Amino acid sequence: MLALAVAGAIACGAAAAAGSALAVEPAEATPQSAAASLTSQDTTAWLDGMLPAALEREGIAGAVVSVVSGGEILAERGYGVSKAATGTAEPATVDVDRTLFRIGSVSKLITATAVMQQVEAGAVDLDEPVQSYLDFTLPVTFDTPVTLRHLLTHTAGFEDQLGGLIASAPAQPKPRCPERGTPPLRLRTRGPERRATPSAAPGSTEQSGKEAS
Repeated sequence: MLALAVAGAIACGAAAAAGSALAVEPAEATPQSAAASLTSQDTTAWLDGMLPAALEREGIAGAVVSVVSGGEILAERGYGVSKAATGTAEPATVDVDRTLFRIGSVSKLITATAVMQQVEAGAVDLDEPVQSYLDFTLPVTFDTPVTLRHLLTHTAGFEDQLGGLIASAPAQPKPRCPERGTPPLRLRTRGPERRATPSAAPGSTEQSGKEAS
């Protein structure tokens, strides 16, 4: 982007300097066709023509798709099944208004977009320690502070933890020690530990400086 900006400035400067020596006639404006508007009917037809075959090809049981444009919902469609058939029951089809899906990593896109909007507004800085934006104390394990850039690029050094996320916990968990019985459920009261020093995010000034040195 910087290279394009510099090249554009040079090109504009060169054109201005040569303007007095060479007269350039303005090009005739060509009429542009109006952009086609996105309609609910077209969106629904496109989804119905693509999603069922895609689910079958990829082996995905079901999905819900919502298309929003200009703050308005253009289409909401459900495909596939939410519960597989059993020996005594038919499969339950996806209900766009009632079937729930785990949002999973889709939330990363929403979070990153919201953060970058705040960056553009000047409300936050990607390279400022996140502690300055928190109303609680972030445990310090290493000297290098955690920044928003670290968090958005998964380079903050925190360990990943998954528990009961992919599969539901059994109704009756197996006891760890038969003689002690089933242990009581415990809620985790602390966050994940930092196992590594935060590393430079791809394309950051910190990484560029290390590479240059």
